[in-house]
Amino acid sequence: QLPSGTSFYGTGEASGPLERTGKRVFTWNTDAWGYGSGTTSLYQSHPWVLSILPDGKSLGVLADTTRRCEIDLRQESTIKFAALSAYPIITFGPFD
Repeated sequence: QLPSGTSFYGTGEASGPLERTGKRVFTWNTDAWGYGSGTTSLYQSHPWVLSILPDGKSLGVLADTTRRCEIDLRQESTIKFAALSAYPIITFGPFD
C-alpha cells in the first residue's frame, strides 16, 4: 500500500483515460476490433504500473510474467497483481 492520494498510470493498452486509479485491467493480448470504453484489454500487455505519489515522486511496479494478469487498482493507494503462476515483483524508485 502506498500513501493516500497516490495516482496510477500504465497497465498497457486499455480503453479509457490514461489514469488507471480506481480501475481493474487484465493484461492479455486480444484483437479488440471495434473496442469501446468498457474494453479492458487491447493489443499489448504490460503488467506495469507507474505510481505518482502525493509528494510528486514516482515509483514503478512490474509483475514479471507473460501469463494473463489482473491488475487491480480499485482500492485506494493499493496495487494488486494476480496471475495463475508465481512471478517476481520488481519495483523501481521512488524517483524525483
